[in-house]
Amino acid sequence: MPNLTHIFPFFIVADLKAAVSFYTGKLGFEVRYTGPADGPYWAIVGRDEISIMLKAIAPEIKPAPNHTRHEWARWDAYIHVSDPDILFEAYRAGGVKFLQPLKDDNDGLRGFEVTDADGYVLFFGRPVSHPQSPVPAFKQMSLQLPVTHIERSIEFYTKKLGFSLDFRYEDFYAGIVKDGFSIHLKSGDSPGNDKKNKEDLDITFSVDRIGRLYEELLGKSIDIVQPLRDMPYGKEFYIADPDGNRIAFVETA
Repeated sequence: MPNLTHIFPFFIVADLKAAVSFYTGKLGFEVRYTGPADGPYWAIVGRDEISIMLKAIAPEIKPAPNHTRHEWARWDAYIHVSDPDILFEAYRAGGVKFLQPLKDDNDGLRGFEVTDADGYVLFFGRPVSHPQSPVPAFKQMSLQLPVTHIERSIEFYTKKLGFSLDFRYEDFYAGIVKDGFSIHLKSGDSPGNDKKNKEDLDITFSVDRIGRLYEELLGKSIDIVQPLRDMPYGKEFYIADPDGNRIAFVETA
């Protein structure tokens, strides 16, 4: 499939020479193309990974920056900058005039605004970086189920319940995932689930369209411990994996 790599703003300018001079002299851009050779009227200027196309159409065709059409359309180009603070200081030292100095705005962006020779407004910035919290963050929780035969358990959860194998460690440990949920399986001694009653659960999943899920699992020769039933909080049913681990599926009302 073709890969899209760049997009260039296209600005109509009043005077090509003046427009190019602003970008090269003030903003540190370079001229990447100008033409035609016998009477240039359009150019491409760029810096690093970005480029802007400039074109003088005719004396009666004037530049039309977005803000002249509506005050809410403030910018004509958003230019992502890895460190707007450093660029702002460099531009200020070079005598660039700012429409908006460096700041964190109400849209969660940190940057500054510059108006070019034709009134087009360029925003240089990036999303505000929030300092990392000194408090350790819990990112994911994985339940660990004891199983007798790791291969049998992997086959059950992947083929019967639609999980995917996330990782495998030697011949006794594996991780499976589905819809952002993670379960770790560890083989060893018998889990001892034969002493449970059917209300003792190991995992509870909250699901949508529980009736459809129940019908699908009925057709896969799965041990249904508790058939689908109505409860005060919604609908539920329980199944057991090959080692007797009890799994509940619940759809709240």
